Amino acid sequence: MQAVIAHLAAAADVWRVRFEGGRVTTLLSEAQLPTLDAAQRELMQAYVALTREASRSPEELDEMFAYRNVQGVDMRVPCWVILRHVVNHATYHRGQLASMLRMLDQTAPATDFTVWVIERQAAPSRDQ
Repeated sequence: MQAVIAHLAAAADVWRVRFEGGRVTTLLSEAQLPTLDAAQRELMQAYVALTREASRSPEELDEMFAYRNVQGVDMRVPCWVILRHVVNHATYHRGQLASMLRMLDQTAPATDFTVWVIERQAAPSRDQ
């Protein structure tokens, strides 16, 4: 499970770096994200960048975004495509994690996005 969590955080970090104008040649490794806290830090940094990108106007979201993938190939797609990809990718791996937990006879947390939002709204703020 740690490998999947690390991969999720590393993939999100790739897009954060790209949206901030950087280039990525490799994903962060599991060794670089050895704990849940380390993965969460990367995910939260990516969340800030992705939220910023998602708040762009429809016209800006339709603009082409150029980047070089980790294989060194130059790519160009509309910005909205990347945001959709990030969501789909994370959803896929959250489902994997839920399945892994169930196989270990553990109760998996809800993976429904609306449930997550409602739970976050009900939780006390960490800043308090």
